[in-house]
Amino acid sequence: MQQITEQELIDFRTKIVFNLQYPSKDMDVNVFLRRYNIDDLAQKKIVNGDGFIIKSSQKIKNDVTGKNENSIFSPKFGKTLNDINNPMSSDYKCSCGETIGRIYEGHICPKCKTRIELRPVDFSKFGYIPTYGYPIIHPNLYRSIETYLGAKILTDILIPEEELSIDGTPVEKTGRSSLSARDQIKKSKRKSKATKKRMLTETKASADNPFLGIGMLGFYERFDEILDYYYPKKQKAAKEIYLDIKKERKNVFCHYVSVYTTQLRPFSVNDNVFNTEGNNKSFQNIASLSNMLKNHATRYGDNRKGINRVLWRIQDNWNDIYDDNEKALAGKKGDIRECMSARVNFSVRSIIVPAIDLEMDEIRLPYAACMELLRFHIINILKKSYSYNYSQAYYEWYKAKIAPNPIMKELMMNIIRESRYGGLPILFNRNPKLVGGIIER
Repeated sequence: MQQITEQELIDFRTKIVFNLQYPSKDMDVNVFLRRYNIDDLAQKKIVNGDGFIIKSSQKIKNDVTGKNENSIFSPKFGKTLNDINNPMSSDYKCSCGETIGRIYEGHICPKCKTRIELRPVDFSKFGYIPTYGYPIIHPNLYRSIETYLGAKILTDILIPEEELSIDGTPVEKTGRSSLSARDQIKKSKRKSKATKKRMLTETKASADNPFLGIGMLGFYERFDEILDYYYPKKQKAAKEIYLDIKKERKNVFCHYVSVYTTQLRPFSVNDNVFNTEGNNKSFQNIASLSNMLKNHATRYGDNRKGINRVLWRIQDNWNDIYDDNEKALAGKKGDIRECMSARVNFSVRSIIVPAIDLEMDEIRLPYAACMELLRFHIINILKKSYSYNYSQAYYEWYKAKIAPNPIMKELMMNIIRESRYGGLPILFNRNPKLVGGIIER
């Protein structure tokens, strides 16, 4: 079996680091992706006070109304929708957080001796649900492993072959909560049809799986063996994913589930009616399953299959949260695109070709594209300088757009030359591909 050398890992690492020179050759910009080690980050944040352990797994309404500091709705996250106009709102507090509430505004905390005042929400505050020493997979690297092995193969490996409860007794097929892992996937409302198909449809490669049903614990123990077993069968693209996984080997498994602030997963309780963002239910499921692992350590013997079943459910819920957040960020209607602008009034599409005579911050537009982008500028000039009405000016612009017109071209060049920016500022966007050498191509 072919082994990957350390030098090959180093060579692969250099492929995903792009060295750019912008806006001049005097400035080097390195662009690269980084995956955090969740365990190291969790321990660091917990020690310095920017994070805390989530232990509670009460019913979701009890956690909200009771203001449980150890729940996924902990007031440590900051203000909620119900805190608006609330005199006991947690956004008014001292430095140590001992004295909380708007009614104490301006007072001095007897513990830390600091003034109670309005303090901004800290979005870097995280809660962490522990798995008590049992491994789960970093959700981003789970995607990479799933792409490398195949969704059906990975699902078959992680779901225990025999469905047992945490105490080792067979799972009875009665009641919704006692569905098998595969039945839960089928009935899941959070997974798309395409995802369910990838995870459950038998393929030629998944039919011969020597690691079937070994569960999360077996996958953790035999991780490198499993990756190496499938390596000779993969194409070049999958082998690059293999190298990426190997490079991130220390980050693959973790023992905490990170819970981001309630500012990004809002909830409210009005007249005993509870409204919440969808990921809160998944986080609550994970907290409940975490307590099952904790209880198992003190109540039951070494039941690997029962533990594997709980670990799979934790992983599946975490994957749902990751997928949901990715959907919120990605695409034309995603949050990242919305931050740039809600809508672009004038846009064009064109083939991108290199031009060695241009500077790094310059672009040459096709005639038709420039005519479209400068439509109103040209129409206004025609009306004011050539005594056209708006209908006539639009008609002249439209004719020039279809058939190149030297007069219109000179108008456009004058608009560009007379701009106070030394040219026209435009937003140039190209969907990137994280493939080695793509910048050179």
